[in-house]
Order: sequence, then structure tokens, then C-alpha cells
Amino acid sequence: MANTAALLPREVLKVGGRDALSFLDSQISQDLKSLGEGGAAASFLLQPDGKVVDLLGVHRIGDEVLIDVDRAARDLVEQRLRRFLFRVEVTIASSDLLVAWWPEGEPHGDTVSVRTFGKSGQLVLCHALGSDVQLLSDAEMHQERITREIPFFGAEITDRTIPAALGTGIVASAVSFTKGCYTGQELVARLDARGNQVPFHLVKVTADETFCVGDELDAQGEGPKGTVTSVALSRDRQSFIGLGFVHRSQIEVASVRLSNGGEARIQLLEGAGIF
Repeated sequence: MANTAALLPREVLKVGGRDALSFLDSQISQDLKSLGEGGAAASFLLQPDGKVVDLLGVHRIGDEVLIDVDRAARDLVEQRLRRFLFRVEVTIASSDLLVAWWPEGEPHGDTVSVRTFGKSGQLVLCHALGSDVQLLSDAEMHQERITREIPFFGAEITDRTIPAALGTGIVASAVSFTKGCYTGQELVARLDARGNQVPFHLVKVTADETFCVGDELDAQGEGPKGTVTSVALSRDRQSFIGLGFVHRSQIEVASVRLSNGGEARIQLLEGAGIF
């Protein structure tokens, strides 16, 4: 797969102006100043109550910051940022850059910025892809991102998602606990201090028979049932894989009952999805 990439359903926003860095630092969970010129990393943009707007990518390019955001969340992200534009010199505009993902190998093309995406892949902002790049289909892209335990907006990330529910690996890479204050920080800091004891945790789901988004995950014990959020056929086409959430009282259970009566194996994503 060294020369294989996926065009992600993501768009790019340009944030510029004299106060761009200080404004964004007060709004996102990542420490922009620590990235330095040319640096890029993941970051949460949160509502004041600490719930996730989206899991973004931030890229420092000159005096601007480029933000890669899920296409379906793009308007929500811009509206949320503009909500706090008080007495600052900041501009927010669209960009026509492409957002591509190399699950393996080195990116090919007219690259502007690169950041880690998943355990070993790279997300790239670029003007164009190389002519020799082979593109994954949408189905293949989702198969790869579930295999690599990457949450997506509209599936694992909704307006009810708490950052800690997505796993300690993602929080560790997308949140700075040493920077100054930012909107939504209180919930993130409080949960971290309490050992990230959120009601539900993201898990990987594996089953020999097919299952569907929305199926319940039932450990047949105490606590509410979980829910499947993403499904794909495994690479070897011998099983089905997915992502979902289970209640914290059931995360130590090795297998759960599905809505269709079948059984599935679950695995907590404590260190997965490094962004």
C-alpha cells in the first residue's frame, strides 16, 4: 500500500490575521505555540460544556493556521470559531487544498503540510496528488480507518461525544495539559484528574457474522447496553470489524451479544488512534 492513498471527506479552513495564533490557542485543546512554524497536530475544538465539535488538524504555515476538518462538520466549526471573535484581528476563509491520507508509505504530490493520522498513517494537505497514486474507494478507506481505529465525525464523533471517551491515546496527542485556558477545558481537565472515568468508552468490535451500525452491544451484565457506530468487512474478508461504545462497567468483558443474536469480541482502544 506504499503508493496508495485515500481522498478524505475533509475540507481546509484558513485562519489568518494579526491575532490568529493567540485566538486559536484560546479555542482549541492543542498548544499551537509548541508546534512551531511548519508544525501540525490533531486538536479538539470543543463547545463551552466540553463536548466535541470536531477532532481537527491544525497546521502552522507562515502567519496562517490551516485547519483540516470533516466536511460534514465544516460549517459547525466555522460557526463555533466565529462565535468567539471579539475584538480580535482574525480572518476565517475556505481553502481549495485537498486532504489525502496515506495509511502506509510516504506521500506523493504537491504537499503543503503533513500530520500523523492513525497509528502509522499520514494525513496530507496538498494542491494535487502524484499521477502514480492509486486511490482507495470509499469502502476501502473506511475499512482501513476502522482497522487502524480512527474515529470519524457523524459516527464516533457527535455533539454528545466527550473527548476522553475516544481513548487516552487520542487525548494524549490532541490535548495539551500545560497550555493556558481554552473553551471547554474544564471538563477535559476534570476527567483527566479523575482517571477519565467517562460513562462510555470507544472499543473495536470483531465478529464472524455481519452486524450493523446501531446494533446494541450487550455484555448481559450491569450497566446500559453499548452501540455499534461503524462497520466494515475485514481485509482478509473472513470477519467483520467495527467501532462502537460500551459502558465502563463492561469494558473488561471479552465478548458481547449483538442485536442479531450473534456474538462479537471487543477491545478497549486505550492507546489507539494516535493523531
